[in-house]
Amino acid sequence: MYPSRFLRRFVVSGLWLIVLLGVSLLTSAQDDTDALENIDRALTNLVDRRDFSGSVLIGRGDEVLFKKGYGLAVIEWAIPNAPDTVFRIGSITKQFTGIAILKLQEDGKLNIDDPICDYLDECPKTWSEIPIYHLLTHTSGIPSYTELETMPDLALSDVPPDGVIETFIDLPLDFEPGSEWYYNNSGYHLLGDIVANASGISYQRYLQDNFFDPLDMDSTDLESNTRVIPRRAEGYSSANIRAEYINMNVPYSAGAIISTVEDLFMWQRALFTGQIVPQETLDAMWERAFPIEGPLSYGYGLVYDTSKEQVAIWHSGGINGFSTQMSYLPALDLSIIVLTNRESGVIEDAMSVITDAMTEDS
Repeated sequence: MYPSRFLRRFVVSGLWLIVLLGVSLLTSAQDDTDALENIDRALTNLVDRRDFSGSVLIGRGDEVLFKKGYGLAVIEWAIPNAPDTVFRIGSITKQFTGIAILKLQEDGKLNIDDPICDYLDECPKTWSEIPIYHLLTHTSGIPSYTELETMPDLALSDVPPDGVIETFIDLPLDFEPGSEWYYNNSGYHLLGDIVANASGISYQRYLQDNFFDPLDMDSTDLESNTRVIPRRAEGYSSANIRAEYINMNVPYSAGAIISTVEDLFMWQRALFTGQIVPQETLDAMWERAFPIEGPLSYGYGLVYDTSKEQVAIWHSGGINGFSTQMSYLPALDLSIIVLTNRESGVIEDAMSVITDAMTEDS
């Protein structure tokens, strides 16, 4: 969810791509077996040595090649992680929000070039020329509320989602809309309200009716501050320290979804096989993806990465107690999903170990 965590992921993405490219060298079932056994051994060792804790799924096409939980979902009760363990996914939420906007455009409810003020109940004059597209691509110039000094108090408050907007609605823009890229949770928070106002139902209900229920994603939802969630992992900043509390109304459509590796695999398969929006709609998104730096560009909640021979489409997430990443290689029809109940640093360690395992036999 947080900009600093996301930007740090760009450095790690090089390691991540090595992992993915290693998979491209698997040319037979035996190769798959050997590589996946190496990954399993390496991640098991990592649990003991560096406190890796989470769930992993690797799939090619519709086939799940590997899925397994590592470490503990609840340390206090020694409950292990499993493929059906529920995690906060942080900013992976953004692709659901971005694709919801695309689907509403397909249904004629909005256009991404429309001014955002057409779909917001409150809209200052400084936002009047900002199109939805700028929110989708982190180019609006609206200050990100997670970077403000008020964020620690906001996280502990009982504010509703609309109350979060009040923390940044009167602030001046950081830059002229469309002129720069800066990772921005305020933009994706506003997109949740745009989804609600354009559809006539709540953001949560829109996702439930259009994505979660049709795809049988029974373990996926916006996290509630009060509802009991079966099989939910507790979040930790380290092995012996629980994560700080956050009111889940604060991340909202920028980072409040909970899910499993199994559900996210179903989502990714549906998204990249044209079941949610037509392929030409996704192609148009990539054509308008905003350049970040070098080979990286940002679509609508997804990073398009051409830094290696194989194109990778990915996004990471970081939120109190959890760090996550999921990636897709179109040329190989390959999905890799890693969800952890540890904060920043755990994914990076896991990626290094997986890289070693994948390159030993290449």
